[in-house]
Amino acid sequence: MQSKCRSQLFNFVLLTSIITSSGCTGLFSGGAPIPVGPTDHKLIANARYRVLAPNISYLDQPDRPLLLVGYAFDGTLNDEQRIPEGERKTIVSYIAERVPRMQYYPGVGMQGKRIDPFDAALGISMVSTAERAKKRLFAQIDQVLQENPNSEIRVFVTGFSRGAASARHFMNIADDQWREEARKRGANQASLRFYALLYDSVSTGPFSGVRLGLPSTVNYSMHFVARDEARGLFPVDIDKPTAHQAMADAFIPRINTRYLPGAHSDVGASYAIGLGDSYRMLTDETLFALGLIQDACFENLKDSTLDGKHDSRGLLDKLIGAPVAGTVAHIDRSTRDAIPASLSDADYRDIQSSLERLSSANVNRPTVSSTVDMPTFGFIARRTGKSLSLLNVSELLDPSVTQLVADDMGQVKFEYGYRMLKSSTSNVLPLSRKVVQRIRAEGSSVNVTLSNIEQGLRFNIFVDGILVDHQDHKRLGSIPVNPLVRCAAAAR
Repeated sequence: MQSKCRSQLFNFVLLTSIITSSGCTGLFSGGAPIPVGPTDHKLIANARYRVLAPNISYLDQPDRPLLLVGYAFDGTLNDEQRIPEGERKTIVSYIAERVPRMQYYPGVGMQGKRIDPFDAALGISMVSTAERAKKRLFAQIDQVLQENPNSEIRVFVTGFSRGAASARHFMNIADDQWREEARKRGANQASLRFYALLYDSVSTGPFSGVRLGLPSTVNYSMHFVARDEARGLFPVDIDKPTAHQAMADAFIPRINTRYLPGAHSDVGASYAIGLGDSYRMLTDETLFALGLIQDACFENLKDSTLDGKHDSRGLLDKLIGAPVAGTVAHIDRSTRDAIPASLSDADYRDIQSSLERLSSANVNRPTVSSTVDMPTFGFIARRTGKSLSLLNVSELLDPSVTQLVADDMGQVKFEYGYRMLKSSTSNVLPLSRKVVQRIRAEGSSVNVTLSNIEQGLRFNIFVDGILVDHQDHKRLGSIPVNPLVRCAAAAR
């Protein structure tokens, strides 16, 4: 018993220390930039292409009035009015600014005029904030139903970190009250539908009491998860639906999870630079598909991958040997299972029919996207003794001018040219001894990603997904050719 109490006390002190420490650097958290990995560009691109959503502003049943409202729950110690130096507003604050008539709630620890470190540590206000939001929602619902008892109520809900956990709890307790009031009202045609956009849902806190499973009134959920978060105190809440609950075979599945490169606050887009720019653009495209914003042209005129993702580990994580992305093939992140409510056959048919109607509204809503991507390249090689043989090169490279060359001193160089940029001279990338030694006899993938450094670019060299070495190069001057058609110009 004494041991258990000591353990609980330790957890309390630990959590309090975490929150009262600096939000970006210190003993428990950090924010040093690290290079993107070989697969990160593709993961981000795939996320953009795979995000399908219903147009929830579309009036699909003209005989039924529509109430569309939005609720945004920010992360721990995040408040759109109080942004720490060196950071920027989170993705949830960004959404609340972009989408009209959103009700915004600051994160845990920021509910009052002063920061509350104990709330930030324990997460108590995750529940109370959800309760306040529920009261506001039903005040809106009651007013609408008095005038139009057959209304359809659509609620867009977004949240980051513990705010995503609050969002989950909010939908559950609102679902409870809706069902209770429906029993009192008797038969009517009113309906309640939730549509959730969640970012790295985390429900850390020993006494939180948060309900994480999605209720059956959730018609659509998209959860973006940080693939590279290494801290043990940030276990992510992962939805575990059956195929029936997820509607996995539908054109637009009901429950969706997408893993994105980066740490917790990369996905939350609160670091000043880095992948958050890409995730803001991904969010804009999703909001457009949801019918919540009218902008149809999206641009990111710098390659945000050049500023990298971030190492969120603090000193303690490093001392206990927590890995960081690039040093291991995969971050084995702690998770909490979020089990959705069961879905009756009638619920399934109703949600599926609604999603089909709302998705059809996006057929004639094309978008234009402009991005800048610096080339990443690679090759496959096999080592035999001290020599290397080139087996294959990435599609970006011209195989006719690409080769591995070793001099008399055993120094290996990778000479390469691009398919689209023909040149009489090859580019040269020296391969250090440690890179050569990591290449296996059965064959290894060697990939190069780029990072910004002062006055130049860093070539990050990965072997079989592990960062092994880098080469720094001064940035040469350039002349823009075929500049992008900017969104502002396209609108004219």
